[in-house]
Amino acid sequence: MTQASLRATAAIFVCALLTARSYCQSLDGTWDITTVIDNGRVVDANEVRRNYAADGRIVIRGPQVEMVVPSTFQTKRLPFVVDTTQSPMTFDLAGAEKTGGRGILMASKDTLLLCLSGRNQGRPTSFASNPGSGILLVTLRRATGNMVPTGQTPSA
Repeated sequence: MTQASLRATAAIFVCALLTARSYCQSLDGTWDITTVIDNGRVVDANEVRRNYAADGRIVIRGPQVEMVVPSTFQTKRLPFVVDTTQSPMTFDLAGAEKTGGRGILMASKDTLLLCLSGRNQGRPTSFASNPGSGILLVTLRRATGNMVPTGQTPSA
């Protein structure tokens, strides 16, 4: 590989990394969980709070997602990475090898759609959760007036 092609490859990598970081920061804030479909089954709001997130919300701060674990009421923080070069965009949560945590996402200013695989499964290829699929499909809505600037803590 020539010096010029090495520099070009490095420049492309840096641009992709900066785009992904910028994209993660555009997701910063508190998000209300509005819909959960787990393995083809619609999960009601009470079950979301009992089994997924105790307050029915997640917080995204840069390349990290936070949620309150229902069984302990402690905040769990998971780093994640987004690949904006894929269509649909992909993400991986830390520990994806053990828990699944590989997914696809689609976002607008106030809506976020996540589709996550289960353990020992490949990344989902569509935004669907059918019975027996082991796929979790989550719709989130940005909490009104609760943008969290990078590096700050949201108010409870």
